[in-house]
Amino acid sequence: MYGLALPLRFRATVDPGAGCGLRQGEIFGLSVDELNYEGGWLTVSHQLKRIRGKYVFALPKGGKVRDVPLPKAVATALRDHSKEFAPVDVTLPWRTPDGPLVTKRLLFSGFEGNHVRVSHFNARYWKPALASAGVIPKPERGEPYASAPEDGMHALRHFYASVLLDAGENIRALSQYLGHSDPGFTLRTYTHLMPSSEGRTRKAVDGLAPVHRPAHPDRRLAVADVAGHLGLGPVGARRPAHGGSACADQHTLRQELAQKTRNDQVWAPMVPSTVMPAHCWNRRVAALVTDPKFPSSTSLRPVMELFR
Repeated sequence: MYGLALPLRFRATVDPGAGCGLRQGEIFGLSVDELNYEGGWLTVSHQLKRIRGKYVFALPKGGKVRDVPLPKAVATALRDHSKEFAPVDVTLPWRTPDGPLVTKRLLFSGFEGNHVRVSHFNARYWKPALASAGVIPKPERGEPYASAPEDGMHALRHFYASVLLDAGENIRALSQYLGHSDPGFTLRTYTHLMPSSEGRTRKAVDGLAPVHRPAHPDRRLAVADVAGHLGLGPVGARRPAHGGSACADQHTLRQELAQKTRNDQVWAPMVPSTVMPAHCWNRRVAALVTDPKFPSSTSLRPVMELFR
């Protein structure tokens, strides 16, 4: 909605904000070399920053360079924008007004063909777009737009975070994509957007195919038991009905999970290691399951299918 109310030159600025979580300075500092269309990644290596009234290029906030997944929809919007408005070479000091000059080929430029002046953009284009969309009231003739700190371009970044959390992305990955130095800060900022643990449990298990108990429960854990040990709810391993120990069944479970994971046939979700008792679970399997390089948003269905 905001994008359609903006001038055509600036409409695509909404996409890297809402679709990649970029800050306003990172959007207006976005350069051609930061985009990997083929690989599907966007590298946030610098921002456009104003210091004592003068613009410079600088590292992102906190000095944290990061890689962010580049969705196809955002890539398409940026490519289309570049066809309509060719990127421009902009030379500015690095880090401080008296720093060495560096040149970046920027995707977004002002009408004069230079970098975007952020304060001018906010007052001249962003707030009118908000008013056209009905987000803030239109001012009386001759009056300025009301202050709208909660509806600045930073709101696009919050939208991005809410979309990822609703899709089941974990806080650690979200923190990395947003460029936060501490996942705890991300958690404190967005915890109100996270679904309750009991809600996630019901949704995850209800989303599976009908649960079928194994014919011989003394040989293999039931699906509910697997769900419990993968962190989907407070479902503990049950003692087999026909004698033996729960650890014996877990031994079968851990061997199959280790084999399937080793063969890259499934991706195990990231879960806290505390949900897997050390005396029952193979430590190597626990390490694989909690390894951050494993995608955490993958469905549990392939894992559950192993234990029917």
